[in-house]
Amino acid sequence: MFSLLLQPYPNKWVNPKRWQMEIFLGVLVFVVMLTLNPPFLETYTPIHRVSVSFAHGAMCILSLVFLRRVGVILFPRFMEDEFWTGYKVLLINALDLIFMGVCSYLLAVCLGELELTATHFSFFQMQVFILGFLPLTFADILRQVFLQEKHDGRARLLNHQLRALPPNLVFSHSNRVVNNPLATHFVVIRGAHPQENFNLGIEKGLFMQTEGHFVRVYYCENKQVKTVLIRTNLKKVMEDLKNVPQYCRCHTNYLVNTNKIMSVEGNAQGYKLELEGVGQFIPAAYTQEILRRTNISTRVGKLDLVY
Repeated sequence: MFSLLLQPYPNKWVNPKRWQMEIFLGVLVFVVMLTLNPPFLETYTPIHRVSVSFAHGAMCILSLVFLRRVGVILFPRFMEDEFWTGYKVLLINALDLIFMGVCSYLLAVCLGELELTATHFSFFQMQVFILGFLPLTFADILRQVFLQEKHDGRARLLNHQLRALPPNLVFSHSNRVVNNPLATHFVVIRGAHPQENFNLGIEKGLFMQTEGHFVRVYYCENKQVKTVLIRTNLKKVMEDLKNVPQYCRCHTNYLVNTNKIMSVEGNAQGYKLELEGVGQFIPAAYTQEILRRTNISTRVGKLDLVY
């Protein structure tokens, strides 16, 4: 159980473009208040109970939106996709419920439903935490186990098919020769100024990684991995590589040469790619995009991993 909490987990919780979790918890609060009918709502009419429950649900959504956005600003490293794990999800759940409880209690006080006392506050918080934390934790663990088994199984199948290909069809170790007419072609990666431009050999490139306001380009030269730092961003690099189909953005911070993929690992977040000559795995959160555009699909007979 403890090791599972240290495993990667899909980071869908702090993405500013996603509201699923906030809306789900808001609706959950609305339904729970209508179903359990707390003592401070017993004297209200049905229509009044619905309106008050809706107000508490809306307050929970707004409080969560505020908490997530502040967390991303104050703790950007903690919130990064690449380092998001199961225990962070449980911690965020606890913080969400505590903050939701505080905001909902203050709303009840403002509406005259509860008195502002330490006893009422503690009891209210305890109810919110017990009703919310256990169901969320159970659902999160089930989701993590399901996704981990799903991606790990598909990664094993993909690796099996990659290893079964003839050597002349796989970009593998340097002792394997591939006849590729594009091997001597170059593409210009533009920097902020023309003197910062970098001529990259199409088949020498390995991957690109965002570093603040820069992009670090990893490439192979004389059987050694070298890097160069360019003042640009991945969106502009993708424009420079728009006519080179084997380069694909696989993650918010990574762009990879799919012809250099050696093997694939699966976890709850998706896949991690092992590249030729690179001593690290590259996260592949954008599984749909990379498996749609990558040469893997043609090299293994269009393996259907898109979901």
